Amino acid sequence: MIDVISARKRILEIAIHGNLVPNMNDESSQESVSNNIETRAKLVKQKLTKEPKVKPMITEGTFDIPNSWIWVSLGDLCILLSRGKSPKYSDNEKYPVFAQKCNQPNGLALEKALFLDETTLEKWPEYFRLRDKDIVINSTGTGTVGRVGFYVSEALSSKYPFIVPDSHVTVVRVGENIMPEYVFYALRSTSIQKIMFNQFRGSTNQKEFYIDSVYSIPIPLPPLAEQKRIVERVEEIFRLLDTIDEAQEKYSADAESLKAKLITAGIQGRLTEQLPSDGSAEELYQQIQAEKQKLIKEGKIKKEKPLPPVSPEEVPFEIPENWKWVRLNEIVSFIGGYAYKSSDFIEKSNNQVLRLGNVKNDEIRLSMKPVYINDELANDTIAFRCRINDILITMTGTRFKRDYFFSVRILSETPSLYINQRVGCLRAFESSMAHWLTWVLKSNPILSDVFQYETGSANQGNLGSENILKVKVPLPPLAEQKRIAEVLERVVGVLG
Repeated sequence: MIDVISARKRILEIAIHGNLVPNMNDESSQESVSNNIETRAKLVKQKLTKEPKVKPMITEGTFDIPNSWIWVSLGDLCILLSRGKSPKYSDNEKYPVFAQKCNQPNGLALEKALFLDETTLEKWPEYFRLRDKDIVINSTGTGTVGRVGFYVSEALSSKYPFIVPDSHVTVVRVGENIMPEYVFYALRSTSIQKIMFNQFRGSTNQKEFYIDSVYSIPIPLPPLAEQKRIVERVEEIFRLLDTIDEAQEKYSADAESLKAKLITAGIQGRLTEQLPSDGSAEELYQQIQAEKQKLIKEGKIKKEKPLPPVSPEEVPFEIPENWKWVRLNEIVSFIGGYAYKSSDFIEKSNNQVLRLGNVKNDEIRLSMKPVYINDELANDTIAFRCRINDILITMTGTRFKRDYFFSVRILSETPSLYINQRVGCLRAFESSMAHWLTWVLKSNPILSDVFQYETGSANQGNLGSENILKVKVPLPPLAEQKRIAEVLERVVGVLG
């Protein structure tokens, strides 16, 4: 995944250092700055703008820039640099007031604006009305102070004649031959934000960015033609990053859904080819039953009451002709966890007990609050020791939440692992089926079958072994099981 936020910051840093577009030796912007200061002076005399509080440019934090660029105070680029006024509000929704909450990290939120009392309009000179491409800076309060926004007139609903800033917002209105978009991007850059941060004054909980400090902020200014090239390039890259961001958000939201669909398709036989050479599931089923009867005869598993075969009315989806619907108890034996006591646990040994917290999200988390038992107890509870290809399942969790039923396949017998109560073990009579079976137990149709038997209190759900063994699963031939597991491992693994 691409860190889009960091990428945007990096692009702005490259831009203001003069490394984003070629330097064409364009004419310097010094004349534009001088003309801007003269224009502002005329506007002040005509009472068409506010006289700023002038302060020398800060030099600390500046850096090397191309020869055709100049460092200039932000105030020297402006024909208006001023905070708004303290408004008297009204319920009459006619004249909105731009407050700090309207300037959000990802853009303007004008719907958050309150409204001005119409009787106070005469106190607001016309130049206070925000104009297209004004820059707005939050100037009060820890957390939001220094946040820079870009006002465009089309953001304001046509039902409102104009919007004015309150006293906690500074308006930056640049003069002719200065691109406001470039100044906006410069003020958003990490380097300039650091300089701004050092100018905040006040207590810990009430920082202020006073207007004289705003004036003195240094801006690395390229020639106008290069400003335009930089803005065009930044916006081109930002559009691409927006597309990437949207795709990643959609991917993140859809990834789990896509995984679920792929797993379901896999266990339905729609991701693999059915080959005549595989034989039939019926043949495999008979071999499994023979092995099961052998284990019963040898006393290694108990004989249980037989369950009715899966009827056509019960099957949740169609399967290939050479497959077979079976119940879990026909192809696996179940081993419940042992009720180890806290007094049984020792500091360290080669015998680790797996509790619910150790079985999560397709993995065995051995380092999650590990507990151990001594060799003597391990020997006494050898029936609860895990083997390679055992499938562990969690049987207790928050009621009505299907995300507590985890199925994880044991891949190693080192260290020796023993299962605690509420961790169950499914041991396939044909051990090579285990990889395929873990995918089956992750699929939504099978999980729906599992959770129809959930019991418990309002806050805790439980799954009983008898009901788990009733669950219906599709049985493919062994060779196709292997192909299904391998395909799902590849395609689902790509999604992370």
